[in-house]
Amino acid sequence: MSFKTIYILALRYRAGATAGLAEMEVVMLESARFHTNSQWEKLEQCYLLYRAASSKLGVLSLEKGLTRWRQRPKSHSLEHGVYDFWKANMRYMANYLDEDFVRRSKQLAIKASPKYVSRHVLFRYSIAATLRWTQMLPE
Repeated sequence: MSFKTIYILALRYRAGATAGLAEMEVVMLESARFHTNSQWEKLEQCYLLYRAASSKLGVLSLEKGLTRWRQRPKSHSLEHGVYDFWKANMRYMANYLDEDFVRRSKQLAIKASPKYVSRHVLFRYSIAATLRWTQMLPE
């Protein structure tokens, strides 16, 4: 394939992936806490468009040896949002706890000795989380 052909294909796949994500966002913004059947079907179609185009982009990049795609974990969580929380609007679901763990564990890792960083970070985080949870419990 010529460079021009690859470039045009990549643009088409990018357009498909972003259009799928944009339409998913529109469906979620227009929905309440739970989707109707027609809204959920549209959401699933948009997700499949995103995945198909994203997969084609991945194949194209592997053929050219450009393997710098950093979206797999986000795509994976998006798939869970579509299929595991069937009909529940993802905009009402929180995914911040995992991200909060990454930020807090980095802060703890900076303070820990490099020799014991993994043990200390998880241990200190578990203590902090336990203390916070015990403060939340009613007496």
